Amino acid sequence: MKSEGAKPTYFSRFVLLALCLFLTVKALEGPVRYALVSADIEWAIYVPTFLLMLVVLLRGLLVMHTWRISRVMLIVTLALLGASGLGMVLIGNPAQVLFGIYVWVPFLFGAALAQEIVPHLRRLYCFFVLLWLVSVAGVFLNYFFDWPWAGFVYKVSGISIEGTRKWSTFGIERLAGFARASFEAAIIIFILSLLLLIYGKNRWTKPAVWLIGGGAIVLTTTKGIMAAYLAVTLLLLVRPWTPAFILRAAPFVVAIVVMAFPLYSWTQDISLILKNEVDCLLLASFEDRLTYTWPAANELVFQHGAGPVGRGVGGIGAAQDRFEKTLYNPADNLFVYLFGIAGYLAVILMLLIAYRVSRFAGGRQGEATFFYLLGMGILIYGLTTNVVESAYMGMFLGIVVRSASYFGTAAVPSRLGVD
Repeated sequence: MKSEGAKPTYFSRFVLLALCLFLTVKALEGPVRYALVSADIEWAIYVPTFLLMLVVLLRGLLVMHTWRISRVMLIVTLALLGASGLGMVLIGNPAQVLFGIYVWVPFLFGAALAQEIVPHLRRLYCFFVLLWLVSVAGVFLNYFFDWPWAGFVYKVSGISIEGTRKWSTFGIERLAGFARASFEAAIIIFILSLLLLIYGKNRWTKPAVWLIGGGAIVLTTTKGIMAAYLAVTLLLLVRPWTPAFILRAAPFVVAIVVMAFPLYSWTQDISLILKNEVDCLLLASFEDRLTYTWPAANELVFQHGAGPVGRGVGGIGAAQDRFEKTLYNPADNLFVYLFGIAGYLAVILMLLIAYRVSRFAGGRQGEATFFYLLGMGILIYGLTTNVVESAYMGMFLGIVVRSASYFGTAAVPSRLGVD
């Protein structure tokens, strides 16, 4: 890993430019997408993601030139290639598989370019402050004003695409601010608030940022992120006095819980008793996952896939929504999503993610603290969402998985690109 104070190379600057453009567009995707569609250049919304793809390909060419590849990236690359091949065979629609790969681009960018990004996070502090201010302001303003882009739909090649999502839960509107959906706004604010809390220097503004960010998250009514926010807040308070072995074990405990609920729903009929409106508000969507979404995902894999080995890339989630609507299943759980792609190999992948997060437990420098808390937040949110298809969370998951080799319990290696 490069030294934090080292001057960024030209390639690093290109990586950081692609990163900032992508994060900005995703934070402002509501008005940006609306403006592009109005100007009949809706294709331009995909430019930042294709720029990430270009950077990943350039990294791949550099790796081929030097033949120095990390074990993490080798595993990720081989797994993605194998799952893509499986998708081609089982799904039979190359466009669906390619879209499935497209969904993984932010994760691949984070994993492949972590060594170019992490050393320069502090250099981007002012950028993150501005992005946080805009995102939080968007949600608070949305409480008083309805945006013209809220809920608009458009078509590309005859396919209807949801420009932004306007929805409510039991009459409570889910505010998206400037993001494309309320849950995306919550994810963006959660990650940026944590980043500013850990990397900030002013002891008075840091807790204010965290609390204000939490208030904005509440307005989005994204319960999964609220749970992650509360859990991370608790970890912030107890981490200095918690034994290292407990901190190392915590990611595995969360990963097992994330897997246990859907696995149980595959073997037992479950119905929660919701007695009042508060119960419905808090647990209705979770019950829907237990009783329908997760069991349906299991049926999808075994009836329309290869059972224990999954359906391959594009076989579940967003790619289905575009090309296979009659079988569409959002997964709504990180393990279920990985299971839909790779079958029971998802168990090993979940434990590998937990292991990578646990490696930050013994580190006390800012980066280790940030990535440990973020990794825990991602795993917790993974109970109720597939994580990977969220642009921000998918990218930072990739960074967490790769960066564990450079920060945490192990010493920071002096070599570059091998872990």
